[in-house]
Parts: sequence; C-alpha cells; structure tokens
Amino acid sequence: MSSAAEQEAVAGKRATEDGQPSAAVVNGVRRAAPPPTVPAWPGTPVPLGARFRTGPDGVAGTNFALWAGGAEAVELCLFDEGGEERRVRLTELTHEIWHGFVPGVLPGRRYGYRVHGRWDPWTGARWNPAKLLLDPYARAVDGDFRLPPEVYGHVRDWPEQHVADTVRDDRDSARTSRRASSSMTTTTGRTTTARRRRGPTR
Repeated sequence: MSSAAEQEAVAGKRATEDGQPSAAVVNGVRRAAPPPTVPAWPGTPVPLGARFRTGPDGVAGTNFALWAGGAEAVELCLFDEGGEERRVRLTELTHEIWHGFVPGVLPGRRYGYRVHGRWDPWTGARWNPAKLLLDPYARAVDGDFRLPPEVYGHVRDWPEQHVADTVRDDRDSARTSRRASSSMTTTTGRTTTARRRRGPTR
C-alpha cells in the first residue's frame, strides 16, 4: 500500500492530467496556471475545523468543515513544506457548513481557505477569493502576524480614501497570510499536532 504522501501526490498528478493547463495566455500575456487541484470525498459537517481520522474504508486523512453562510463556493488550500499551494474544492454543503475529507493529509499540514461570493460592500457582502483566510476553528497556527496591504479585502491604499473600502483588492495574500495547522483529536479528547520544521510563511 502506498504512503499518505504518495497517495496525495498521485491525486495531484491525476488532477493535472485531467485537463489543467500548465500556463495560459491572457491578452497576450503568459500567466502561470492556477494551483493544481486535489479531489475530496464528502466528509462530514462536524466537528468544525480540521480533524485527522481514518475513514470507514481504512484510508487515513483529514476532514475539513467550515461554516460560511452565504458563500457561493469554498476552496481548501493545502501547503507543502516549500509553500506550494494545492486547492481542494469543497462541494458538500450542510446547513451552511462546507465540508470534505481529503485522503493522505496528516496532522500538522498547513492550510487555509478561499471563499467565493458577491462583492457588494453596500449590502455587507465582501467575499474575496484572492485572500487566504485563516480557519476560525484552527487549533494551531503557523506564521508571524503581519498586516501588509494585500491581506485586506479592499484596496487599503486607494487614493480616494472615502471610497477605499468599497474597491476590491485582487492581489493574492497567500505569501503573507498566517496558516492553520491540521490537528488530531485522540480518544481522550486531547488535541495534538505533528511537530513541524519552521518553514517559509509565504
């Protein structure tokens, strides 16, 4: 049987082979392709957060569950030791909780979310998938706390300050955002995370 890391690598390879381009040309400019996607199983809506477990078929992995009322789509973003991002589209929705089980993801894996939806500040809708969001249910967090302009959903340094908070900032914040670390809850209720080497915070 292959290891968890090998299972995840195979999943990512299959996603790339399923039609994802290596690059795209937009308006004559060659741009990097979006991060490769990883398939997810349905999982469960509870408990909220990231919990490592073994599925009924004996495959180990992590269940992710996030409440995001009003969102149109949620992407789980997994990061390896080098900071490379892989995305998992969570397609299961139960009572406004987006959830999925990702085989091969072990305790200590860094992750975040990108949430899609309307941008309409005048009605309170400020969804911005360019921003990597920290899991509010995380039990461990990696990275230093910083507030550079690109982590804000709006253009903080917009020249017309009276409307700055209504202009969406489409810069990717993953390089400067903190990330959650998946955990494992034991039968005694104690939560642990895998000991990790300090890596880049991008």
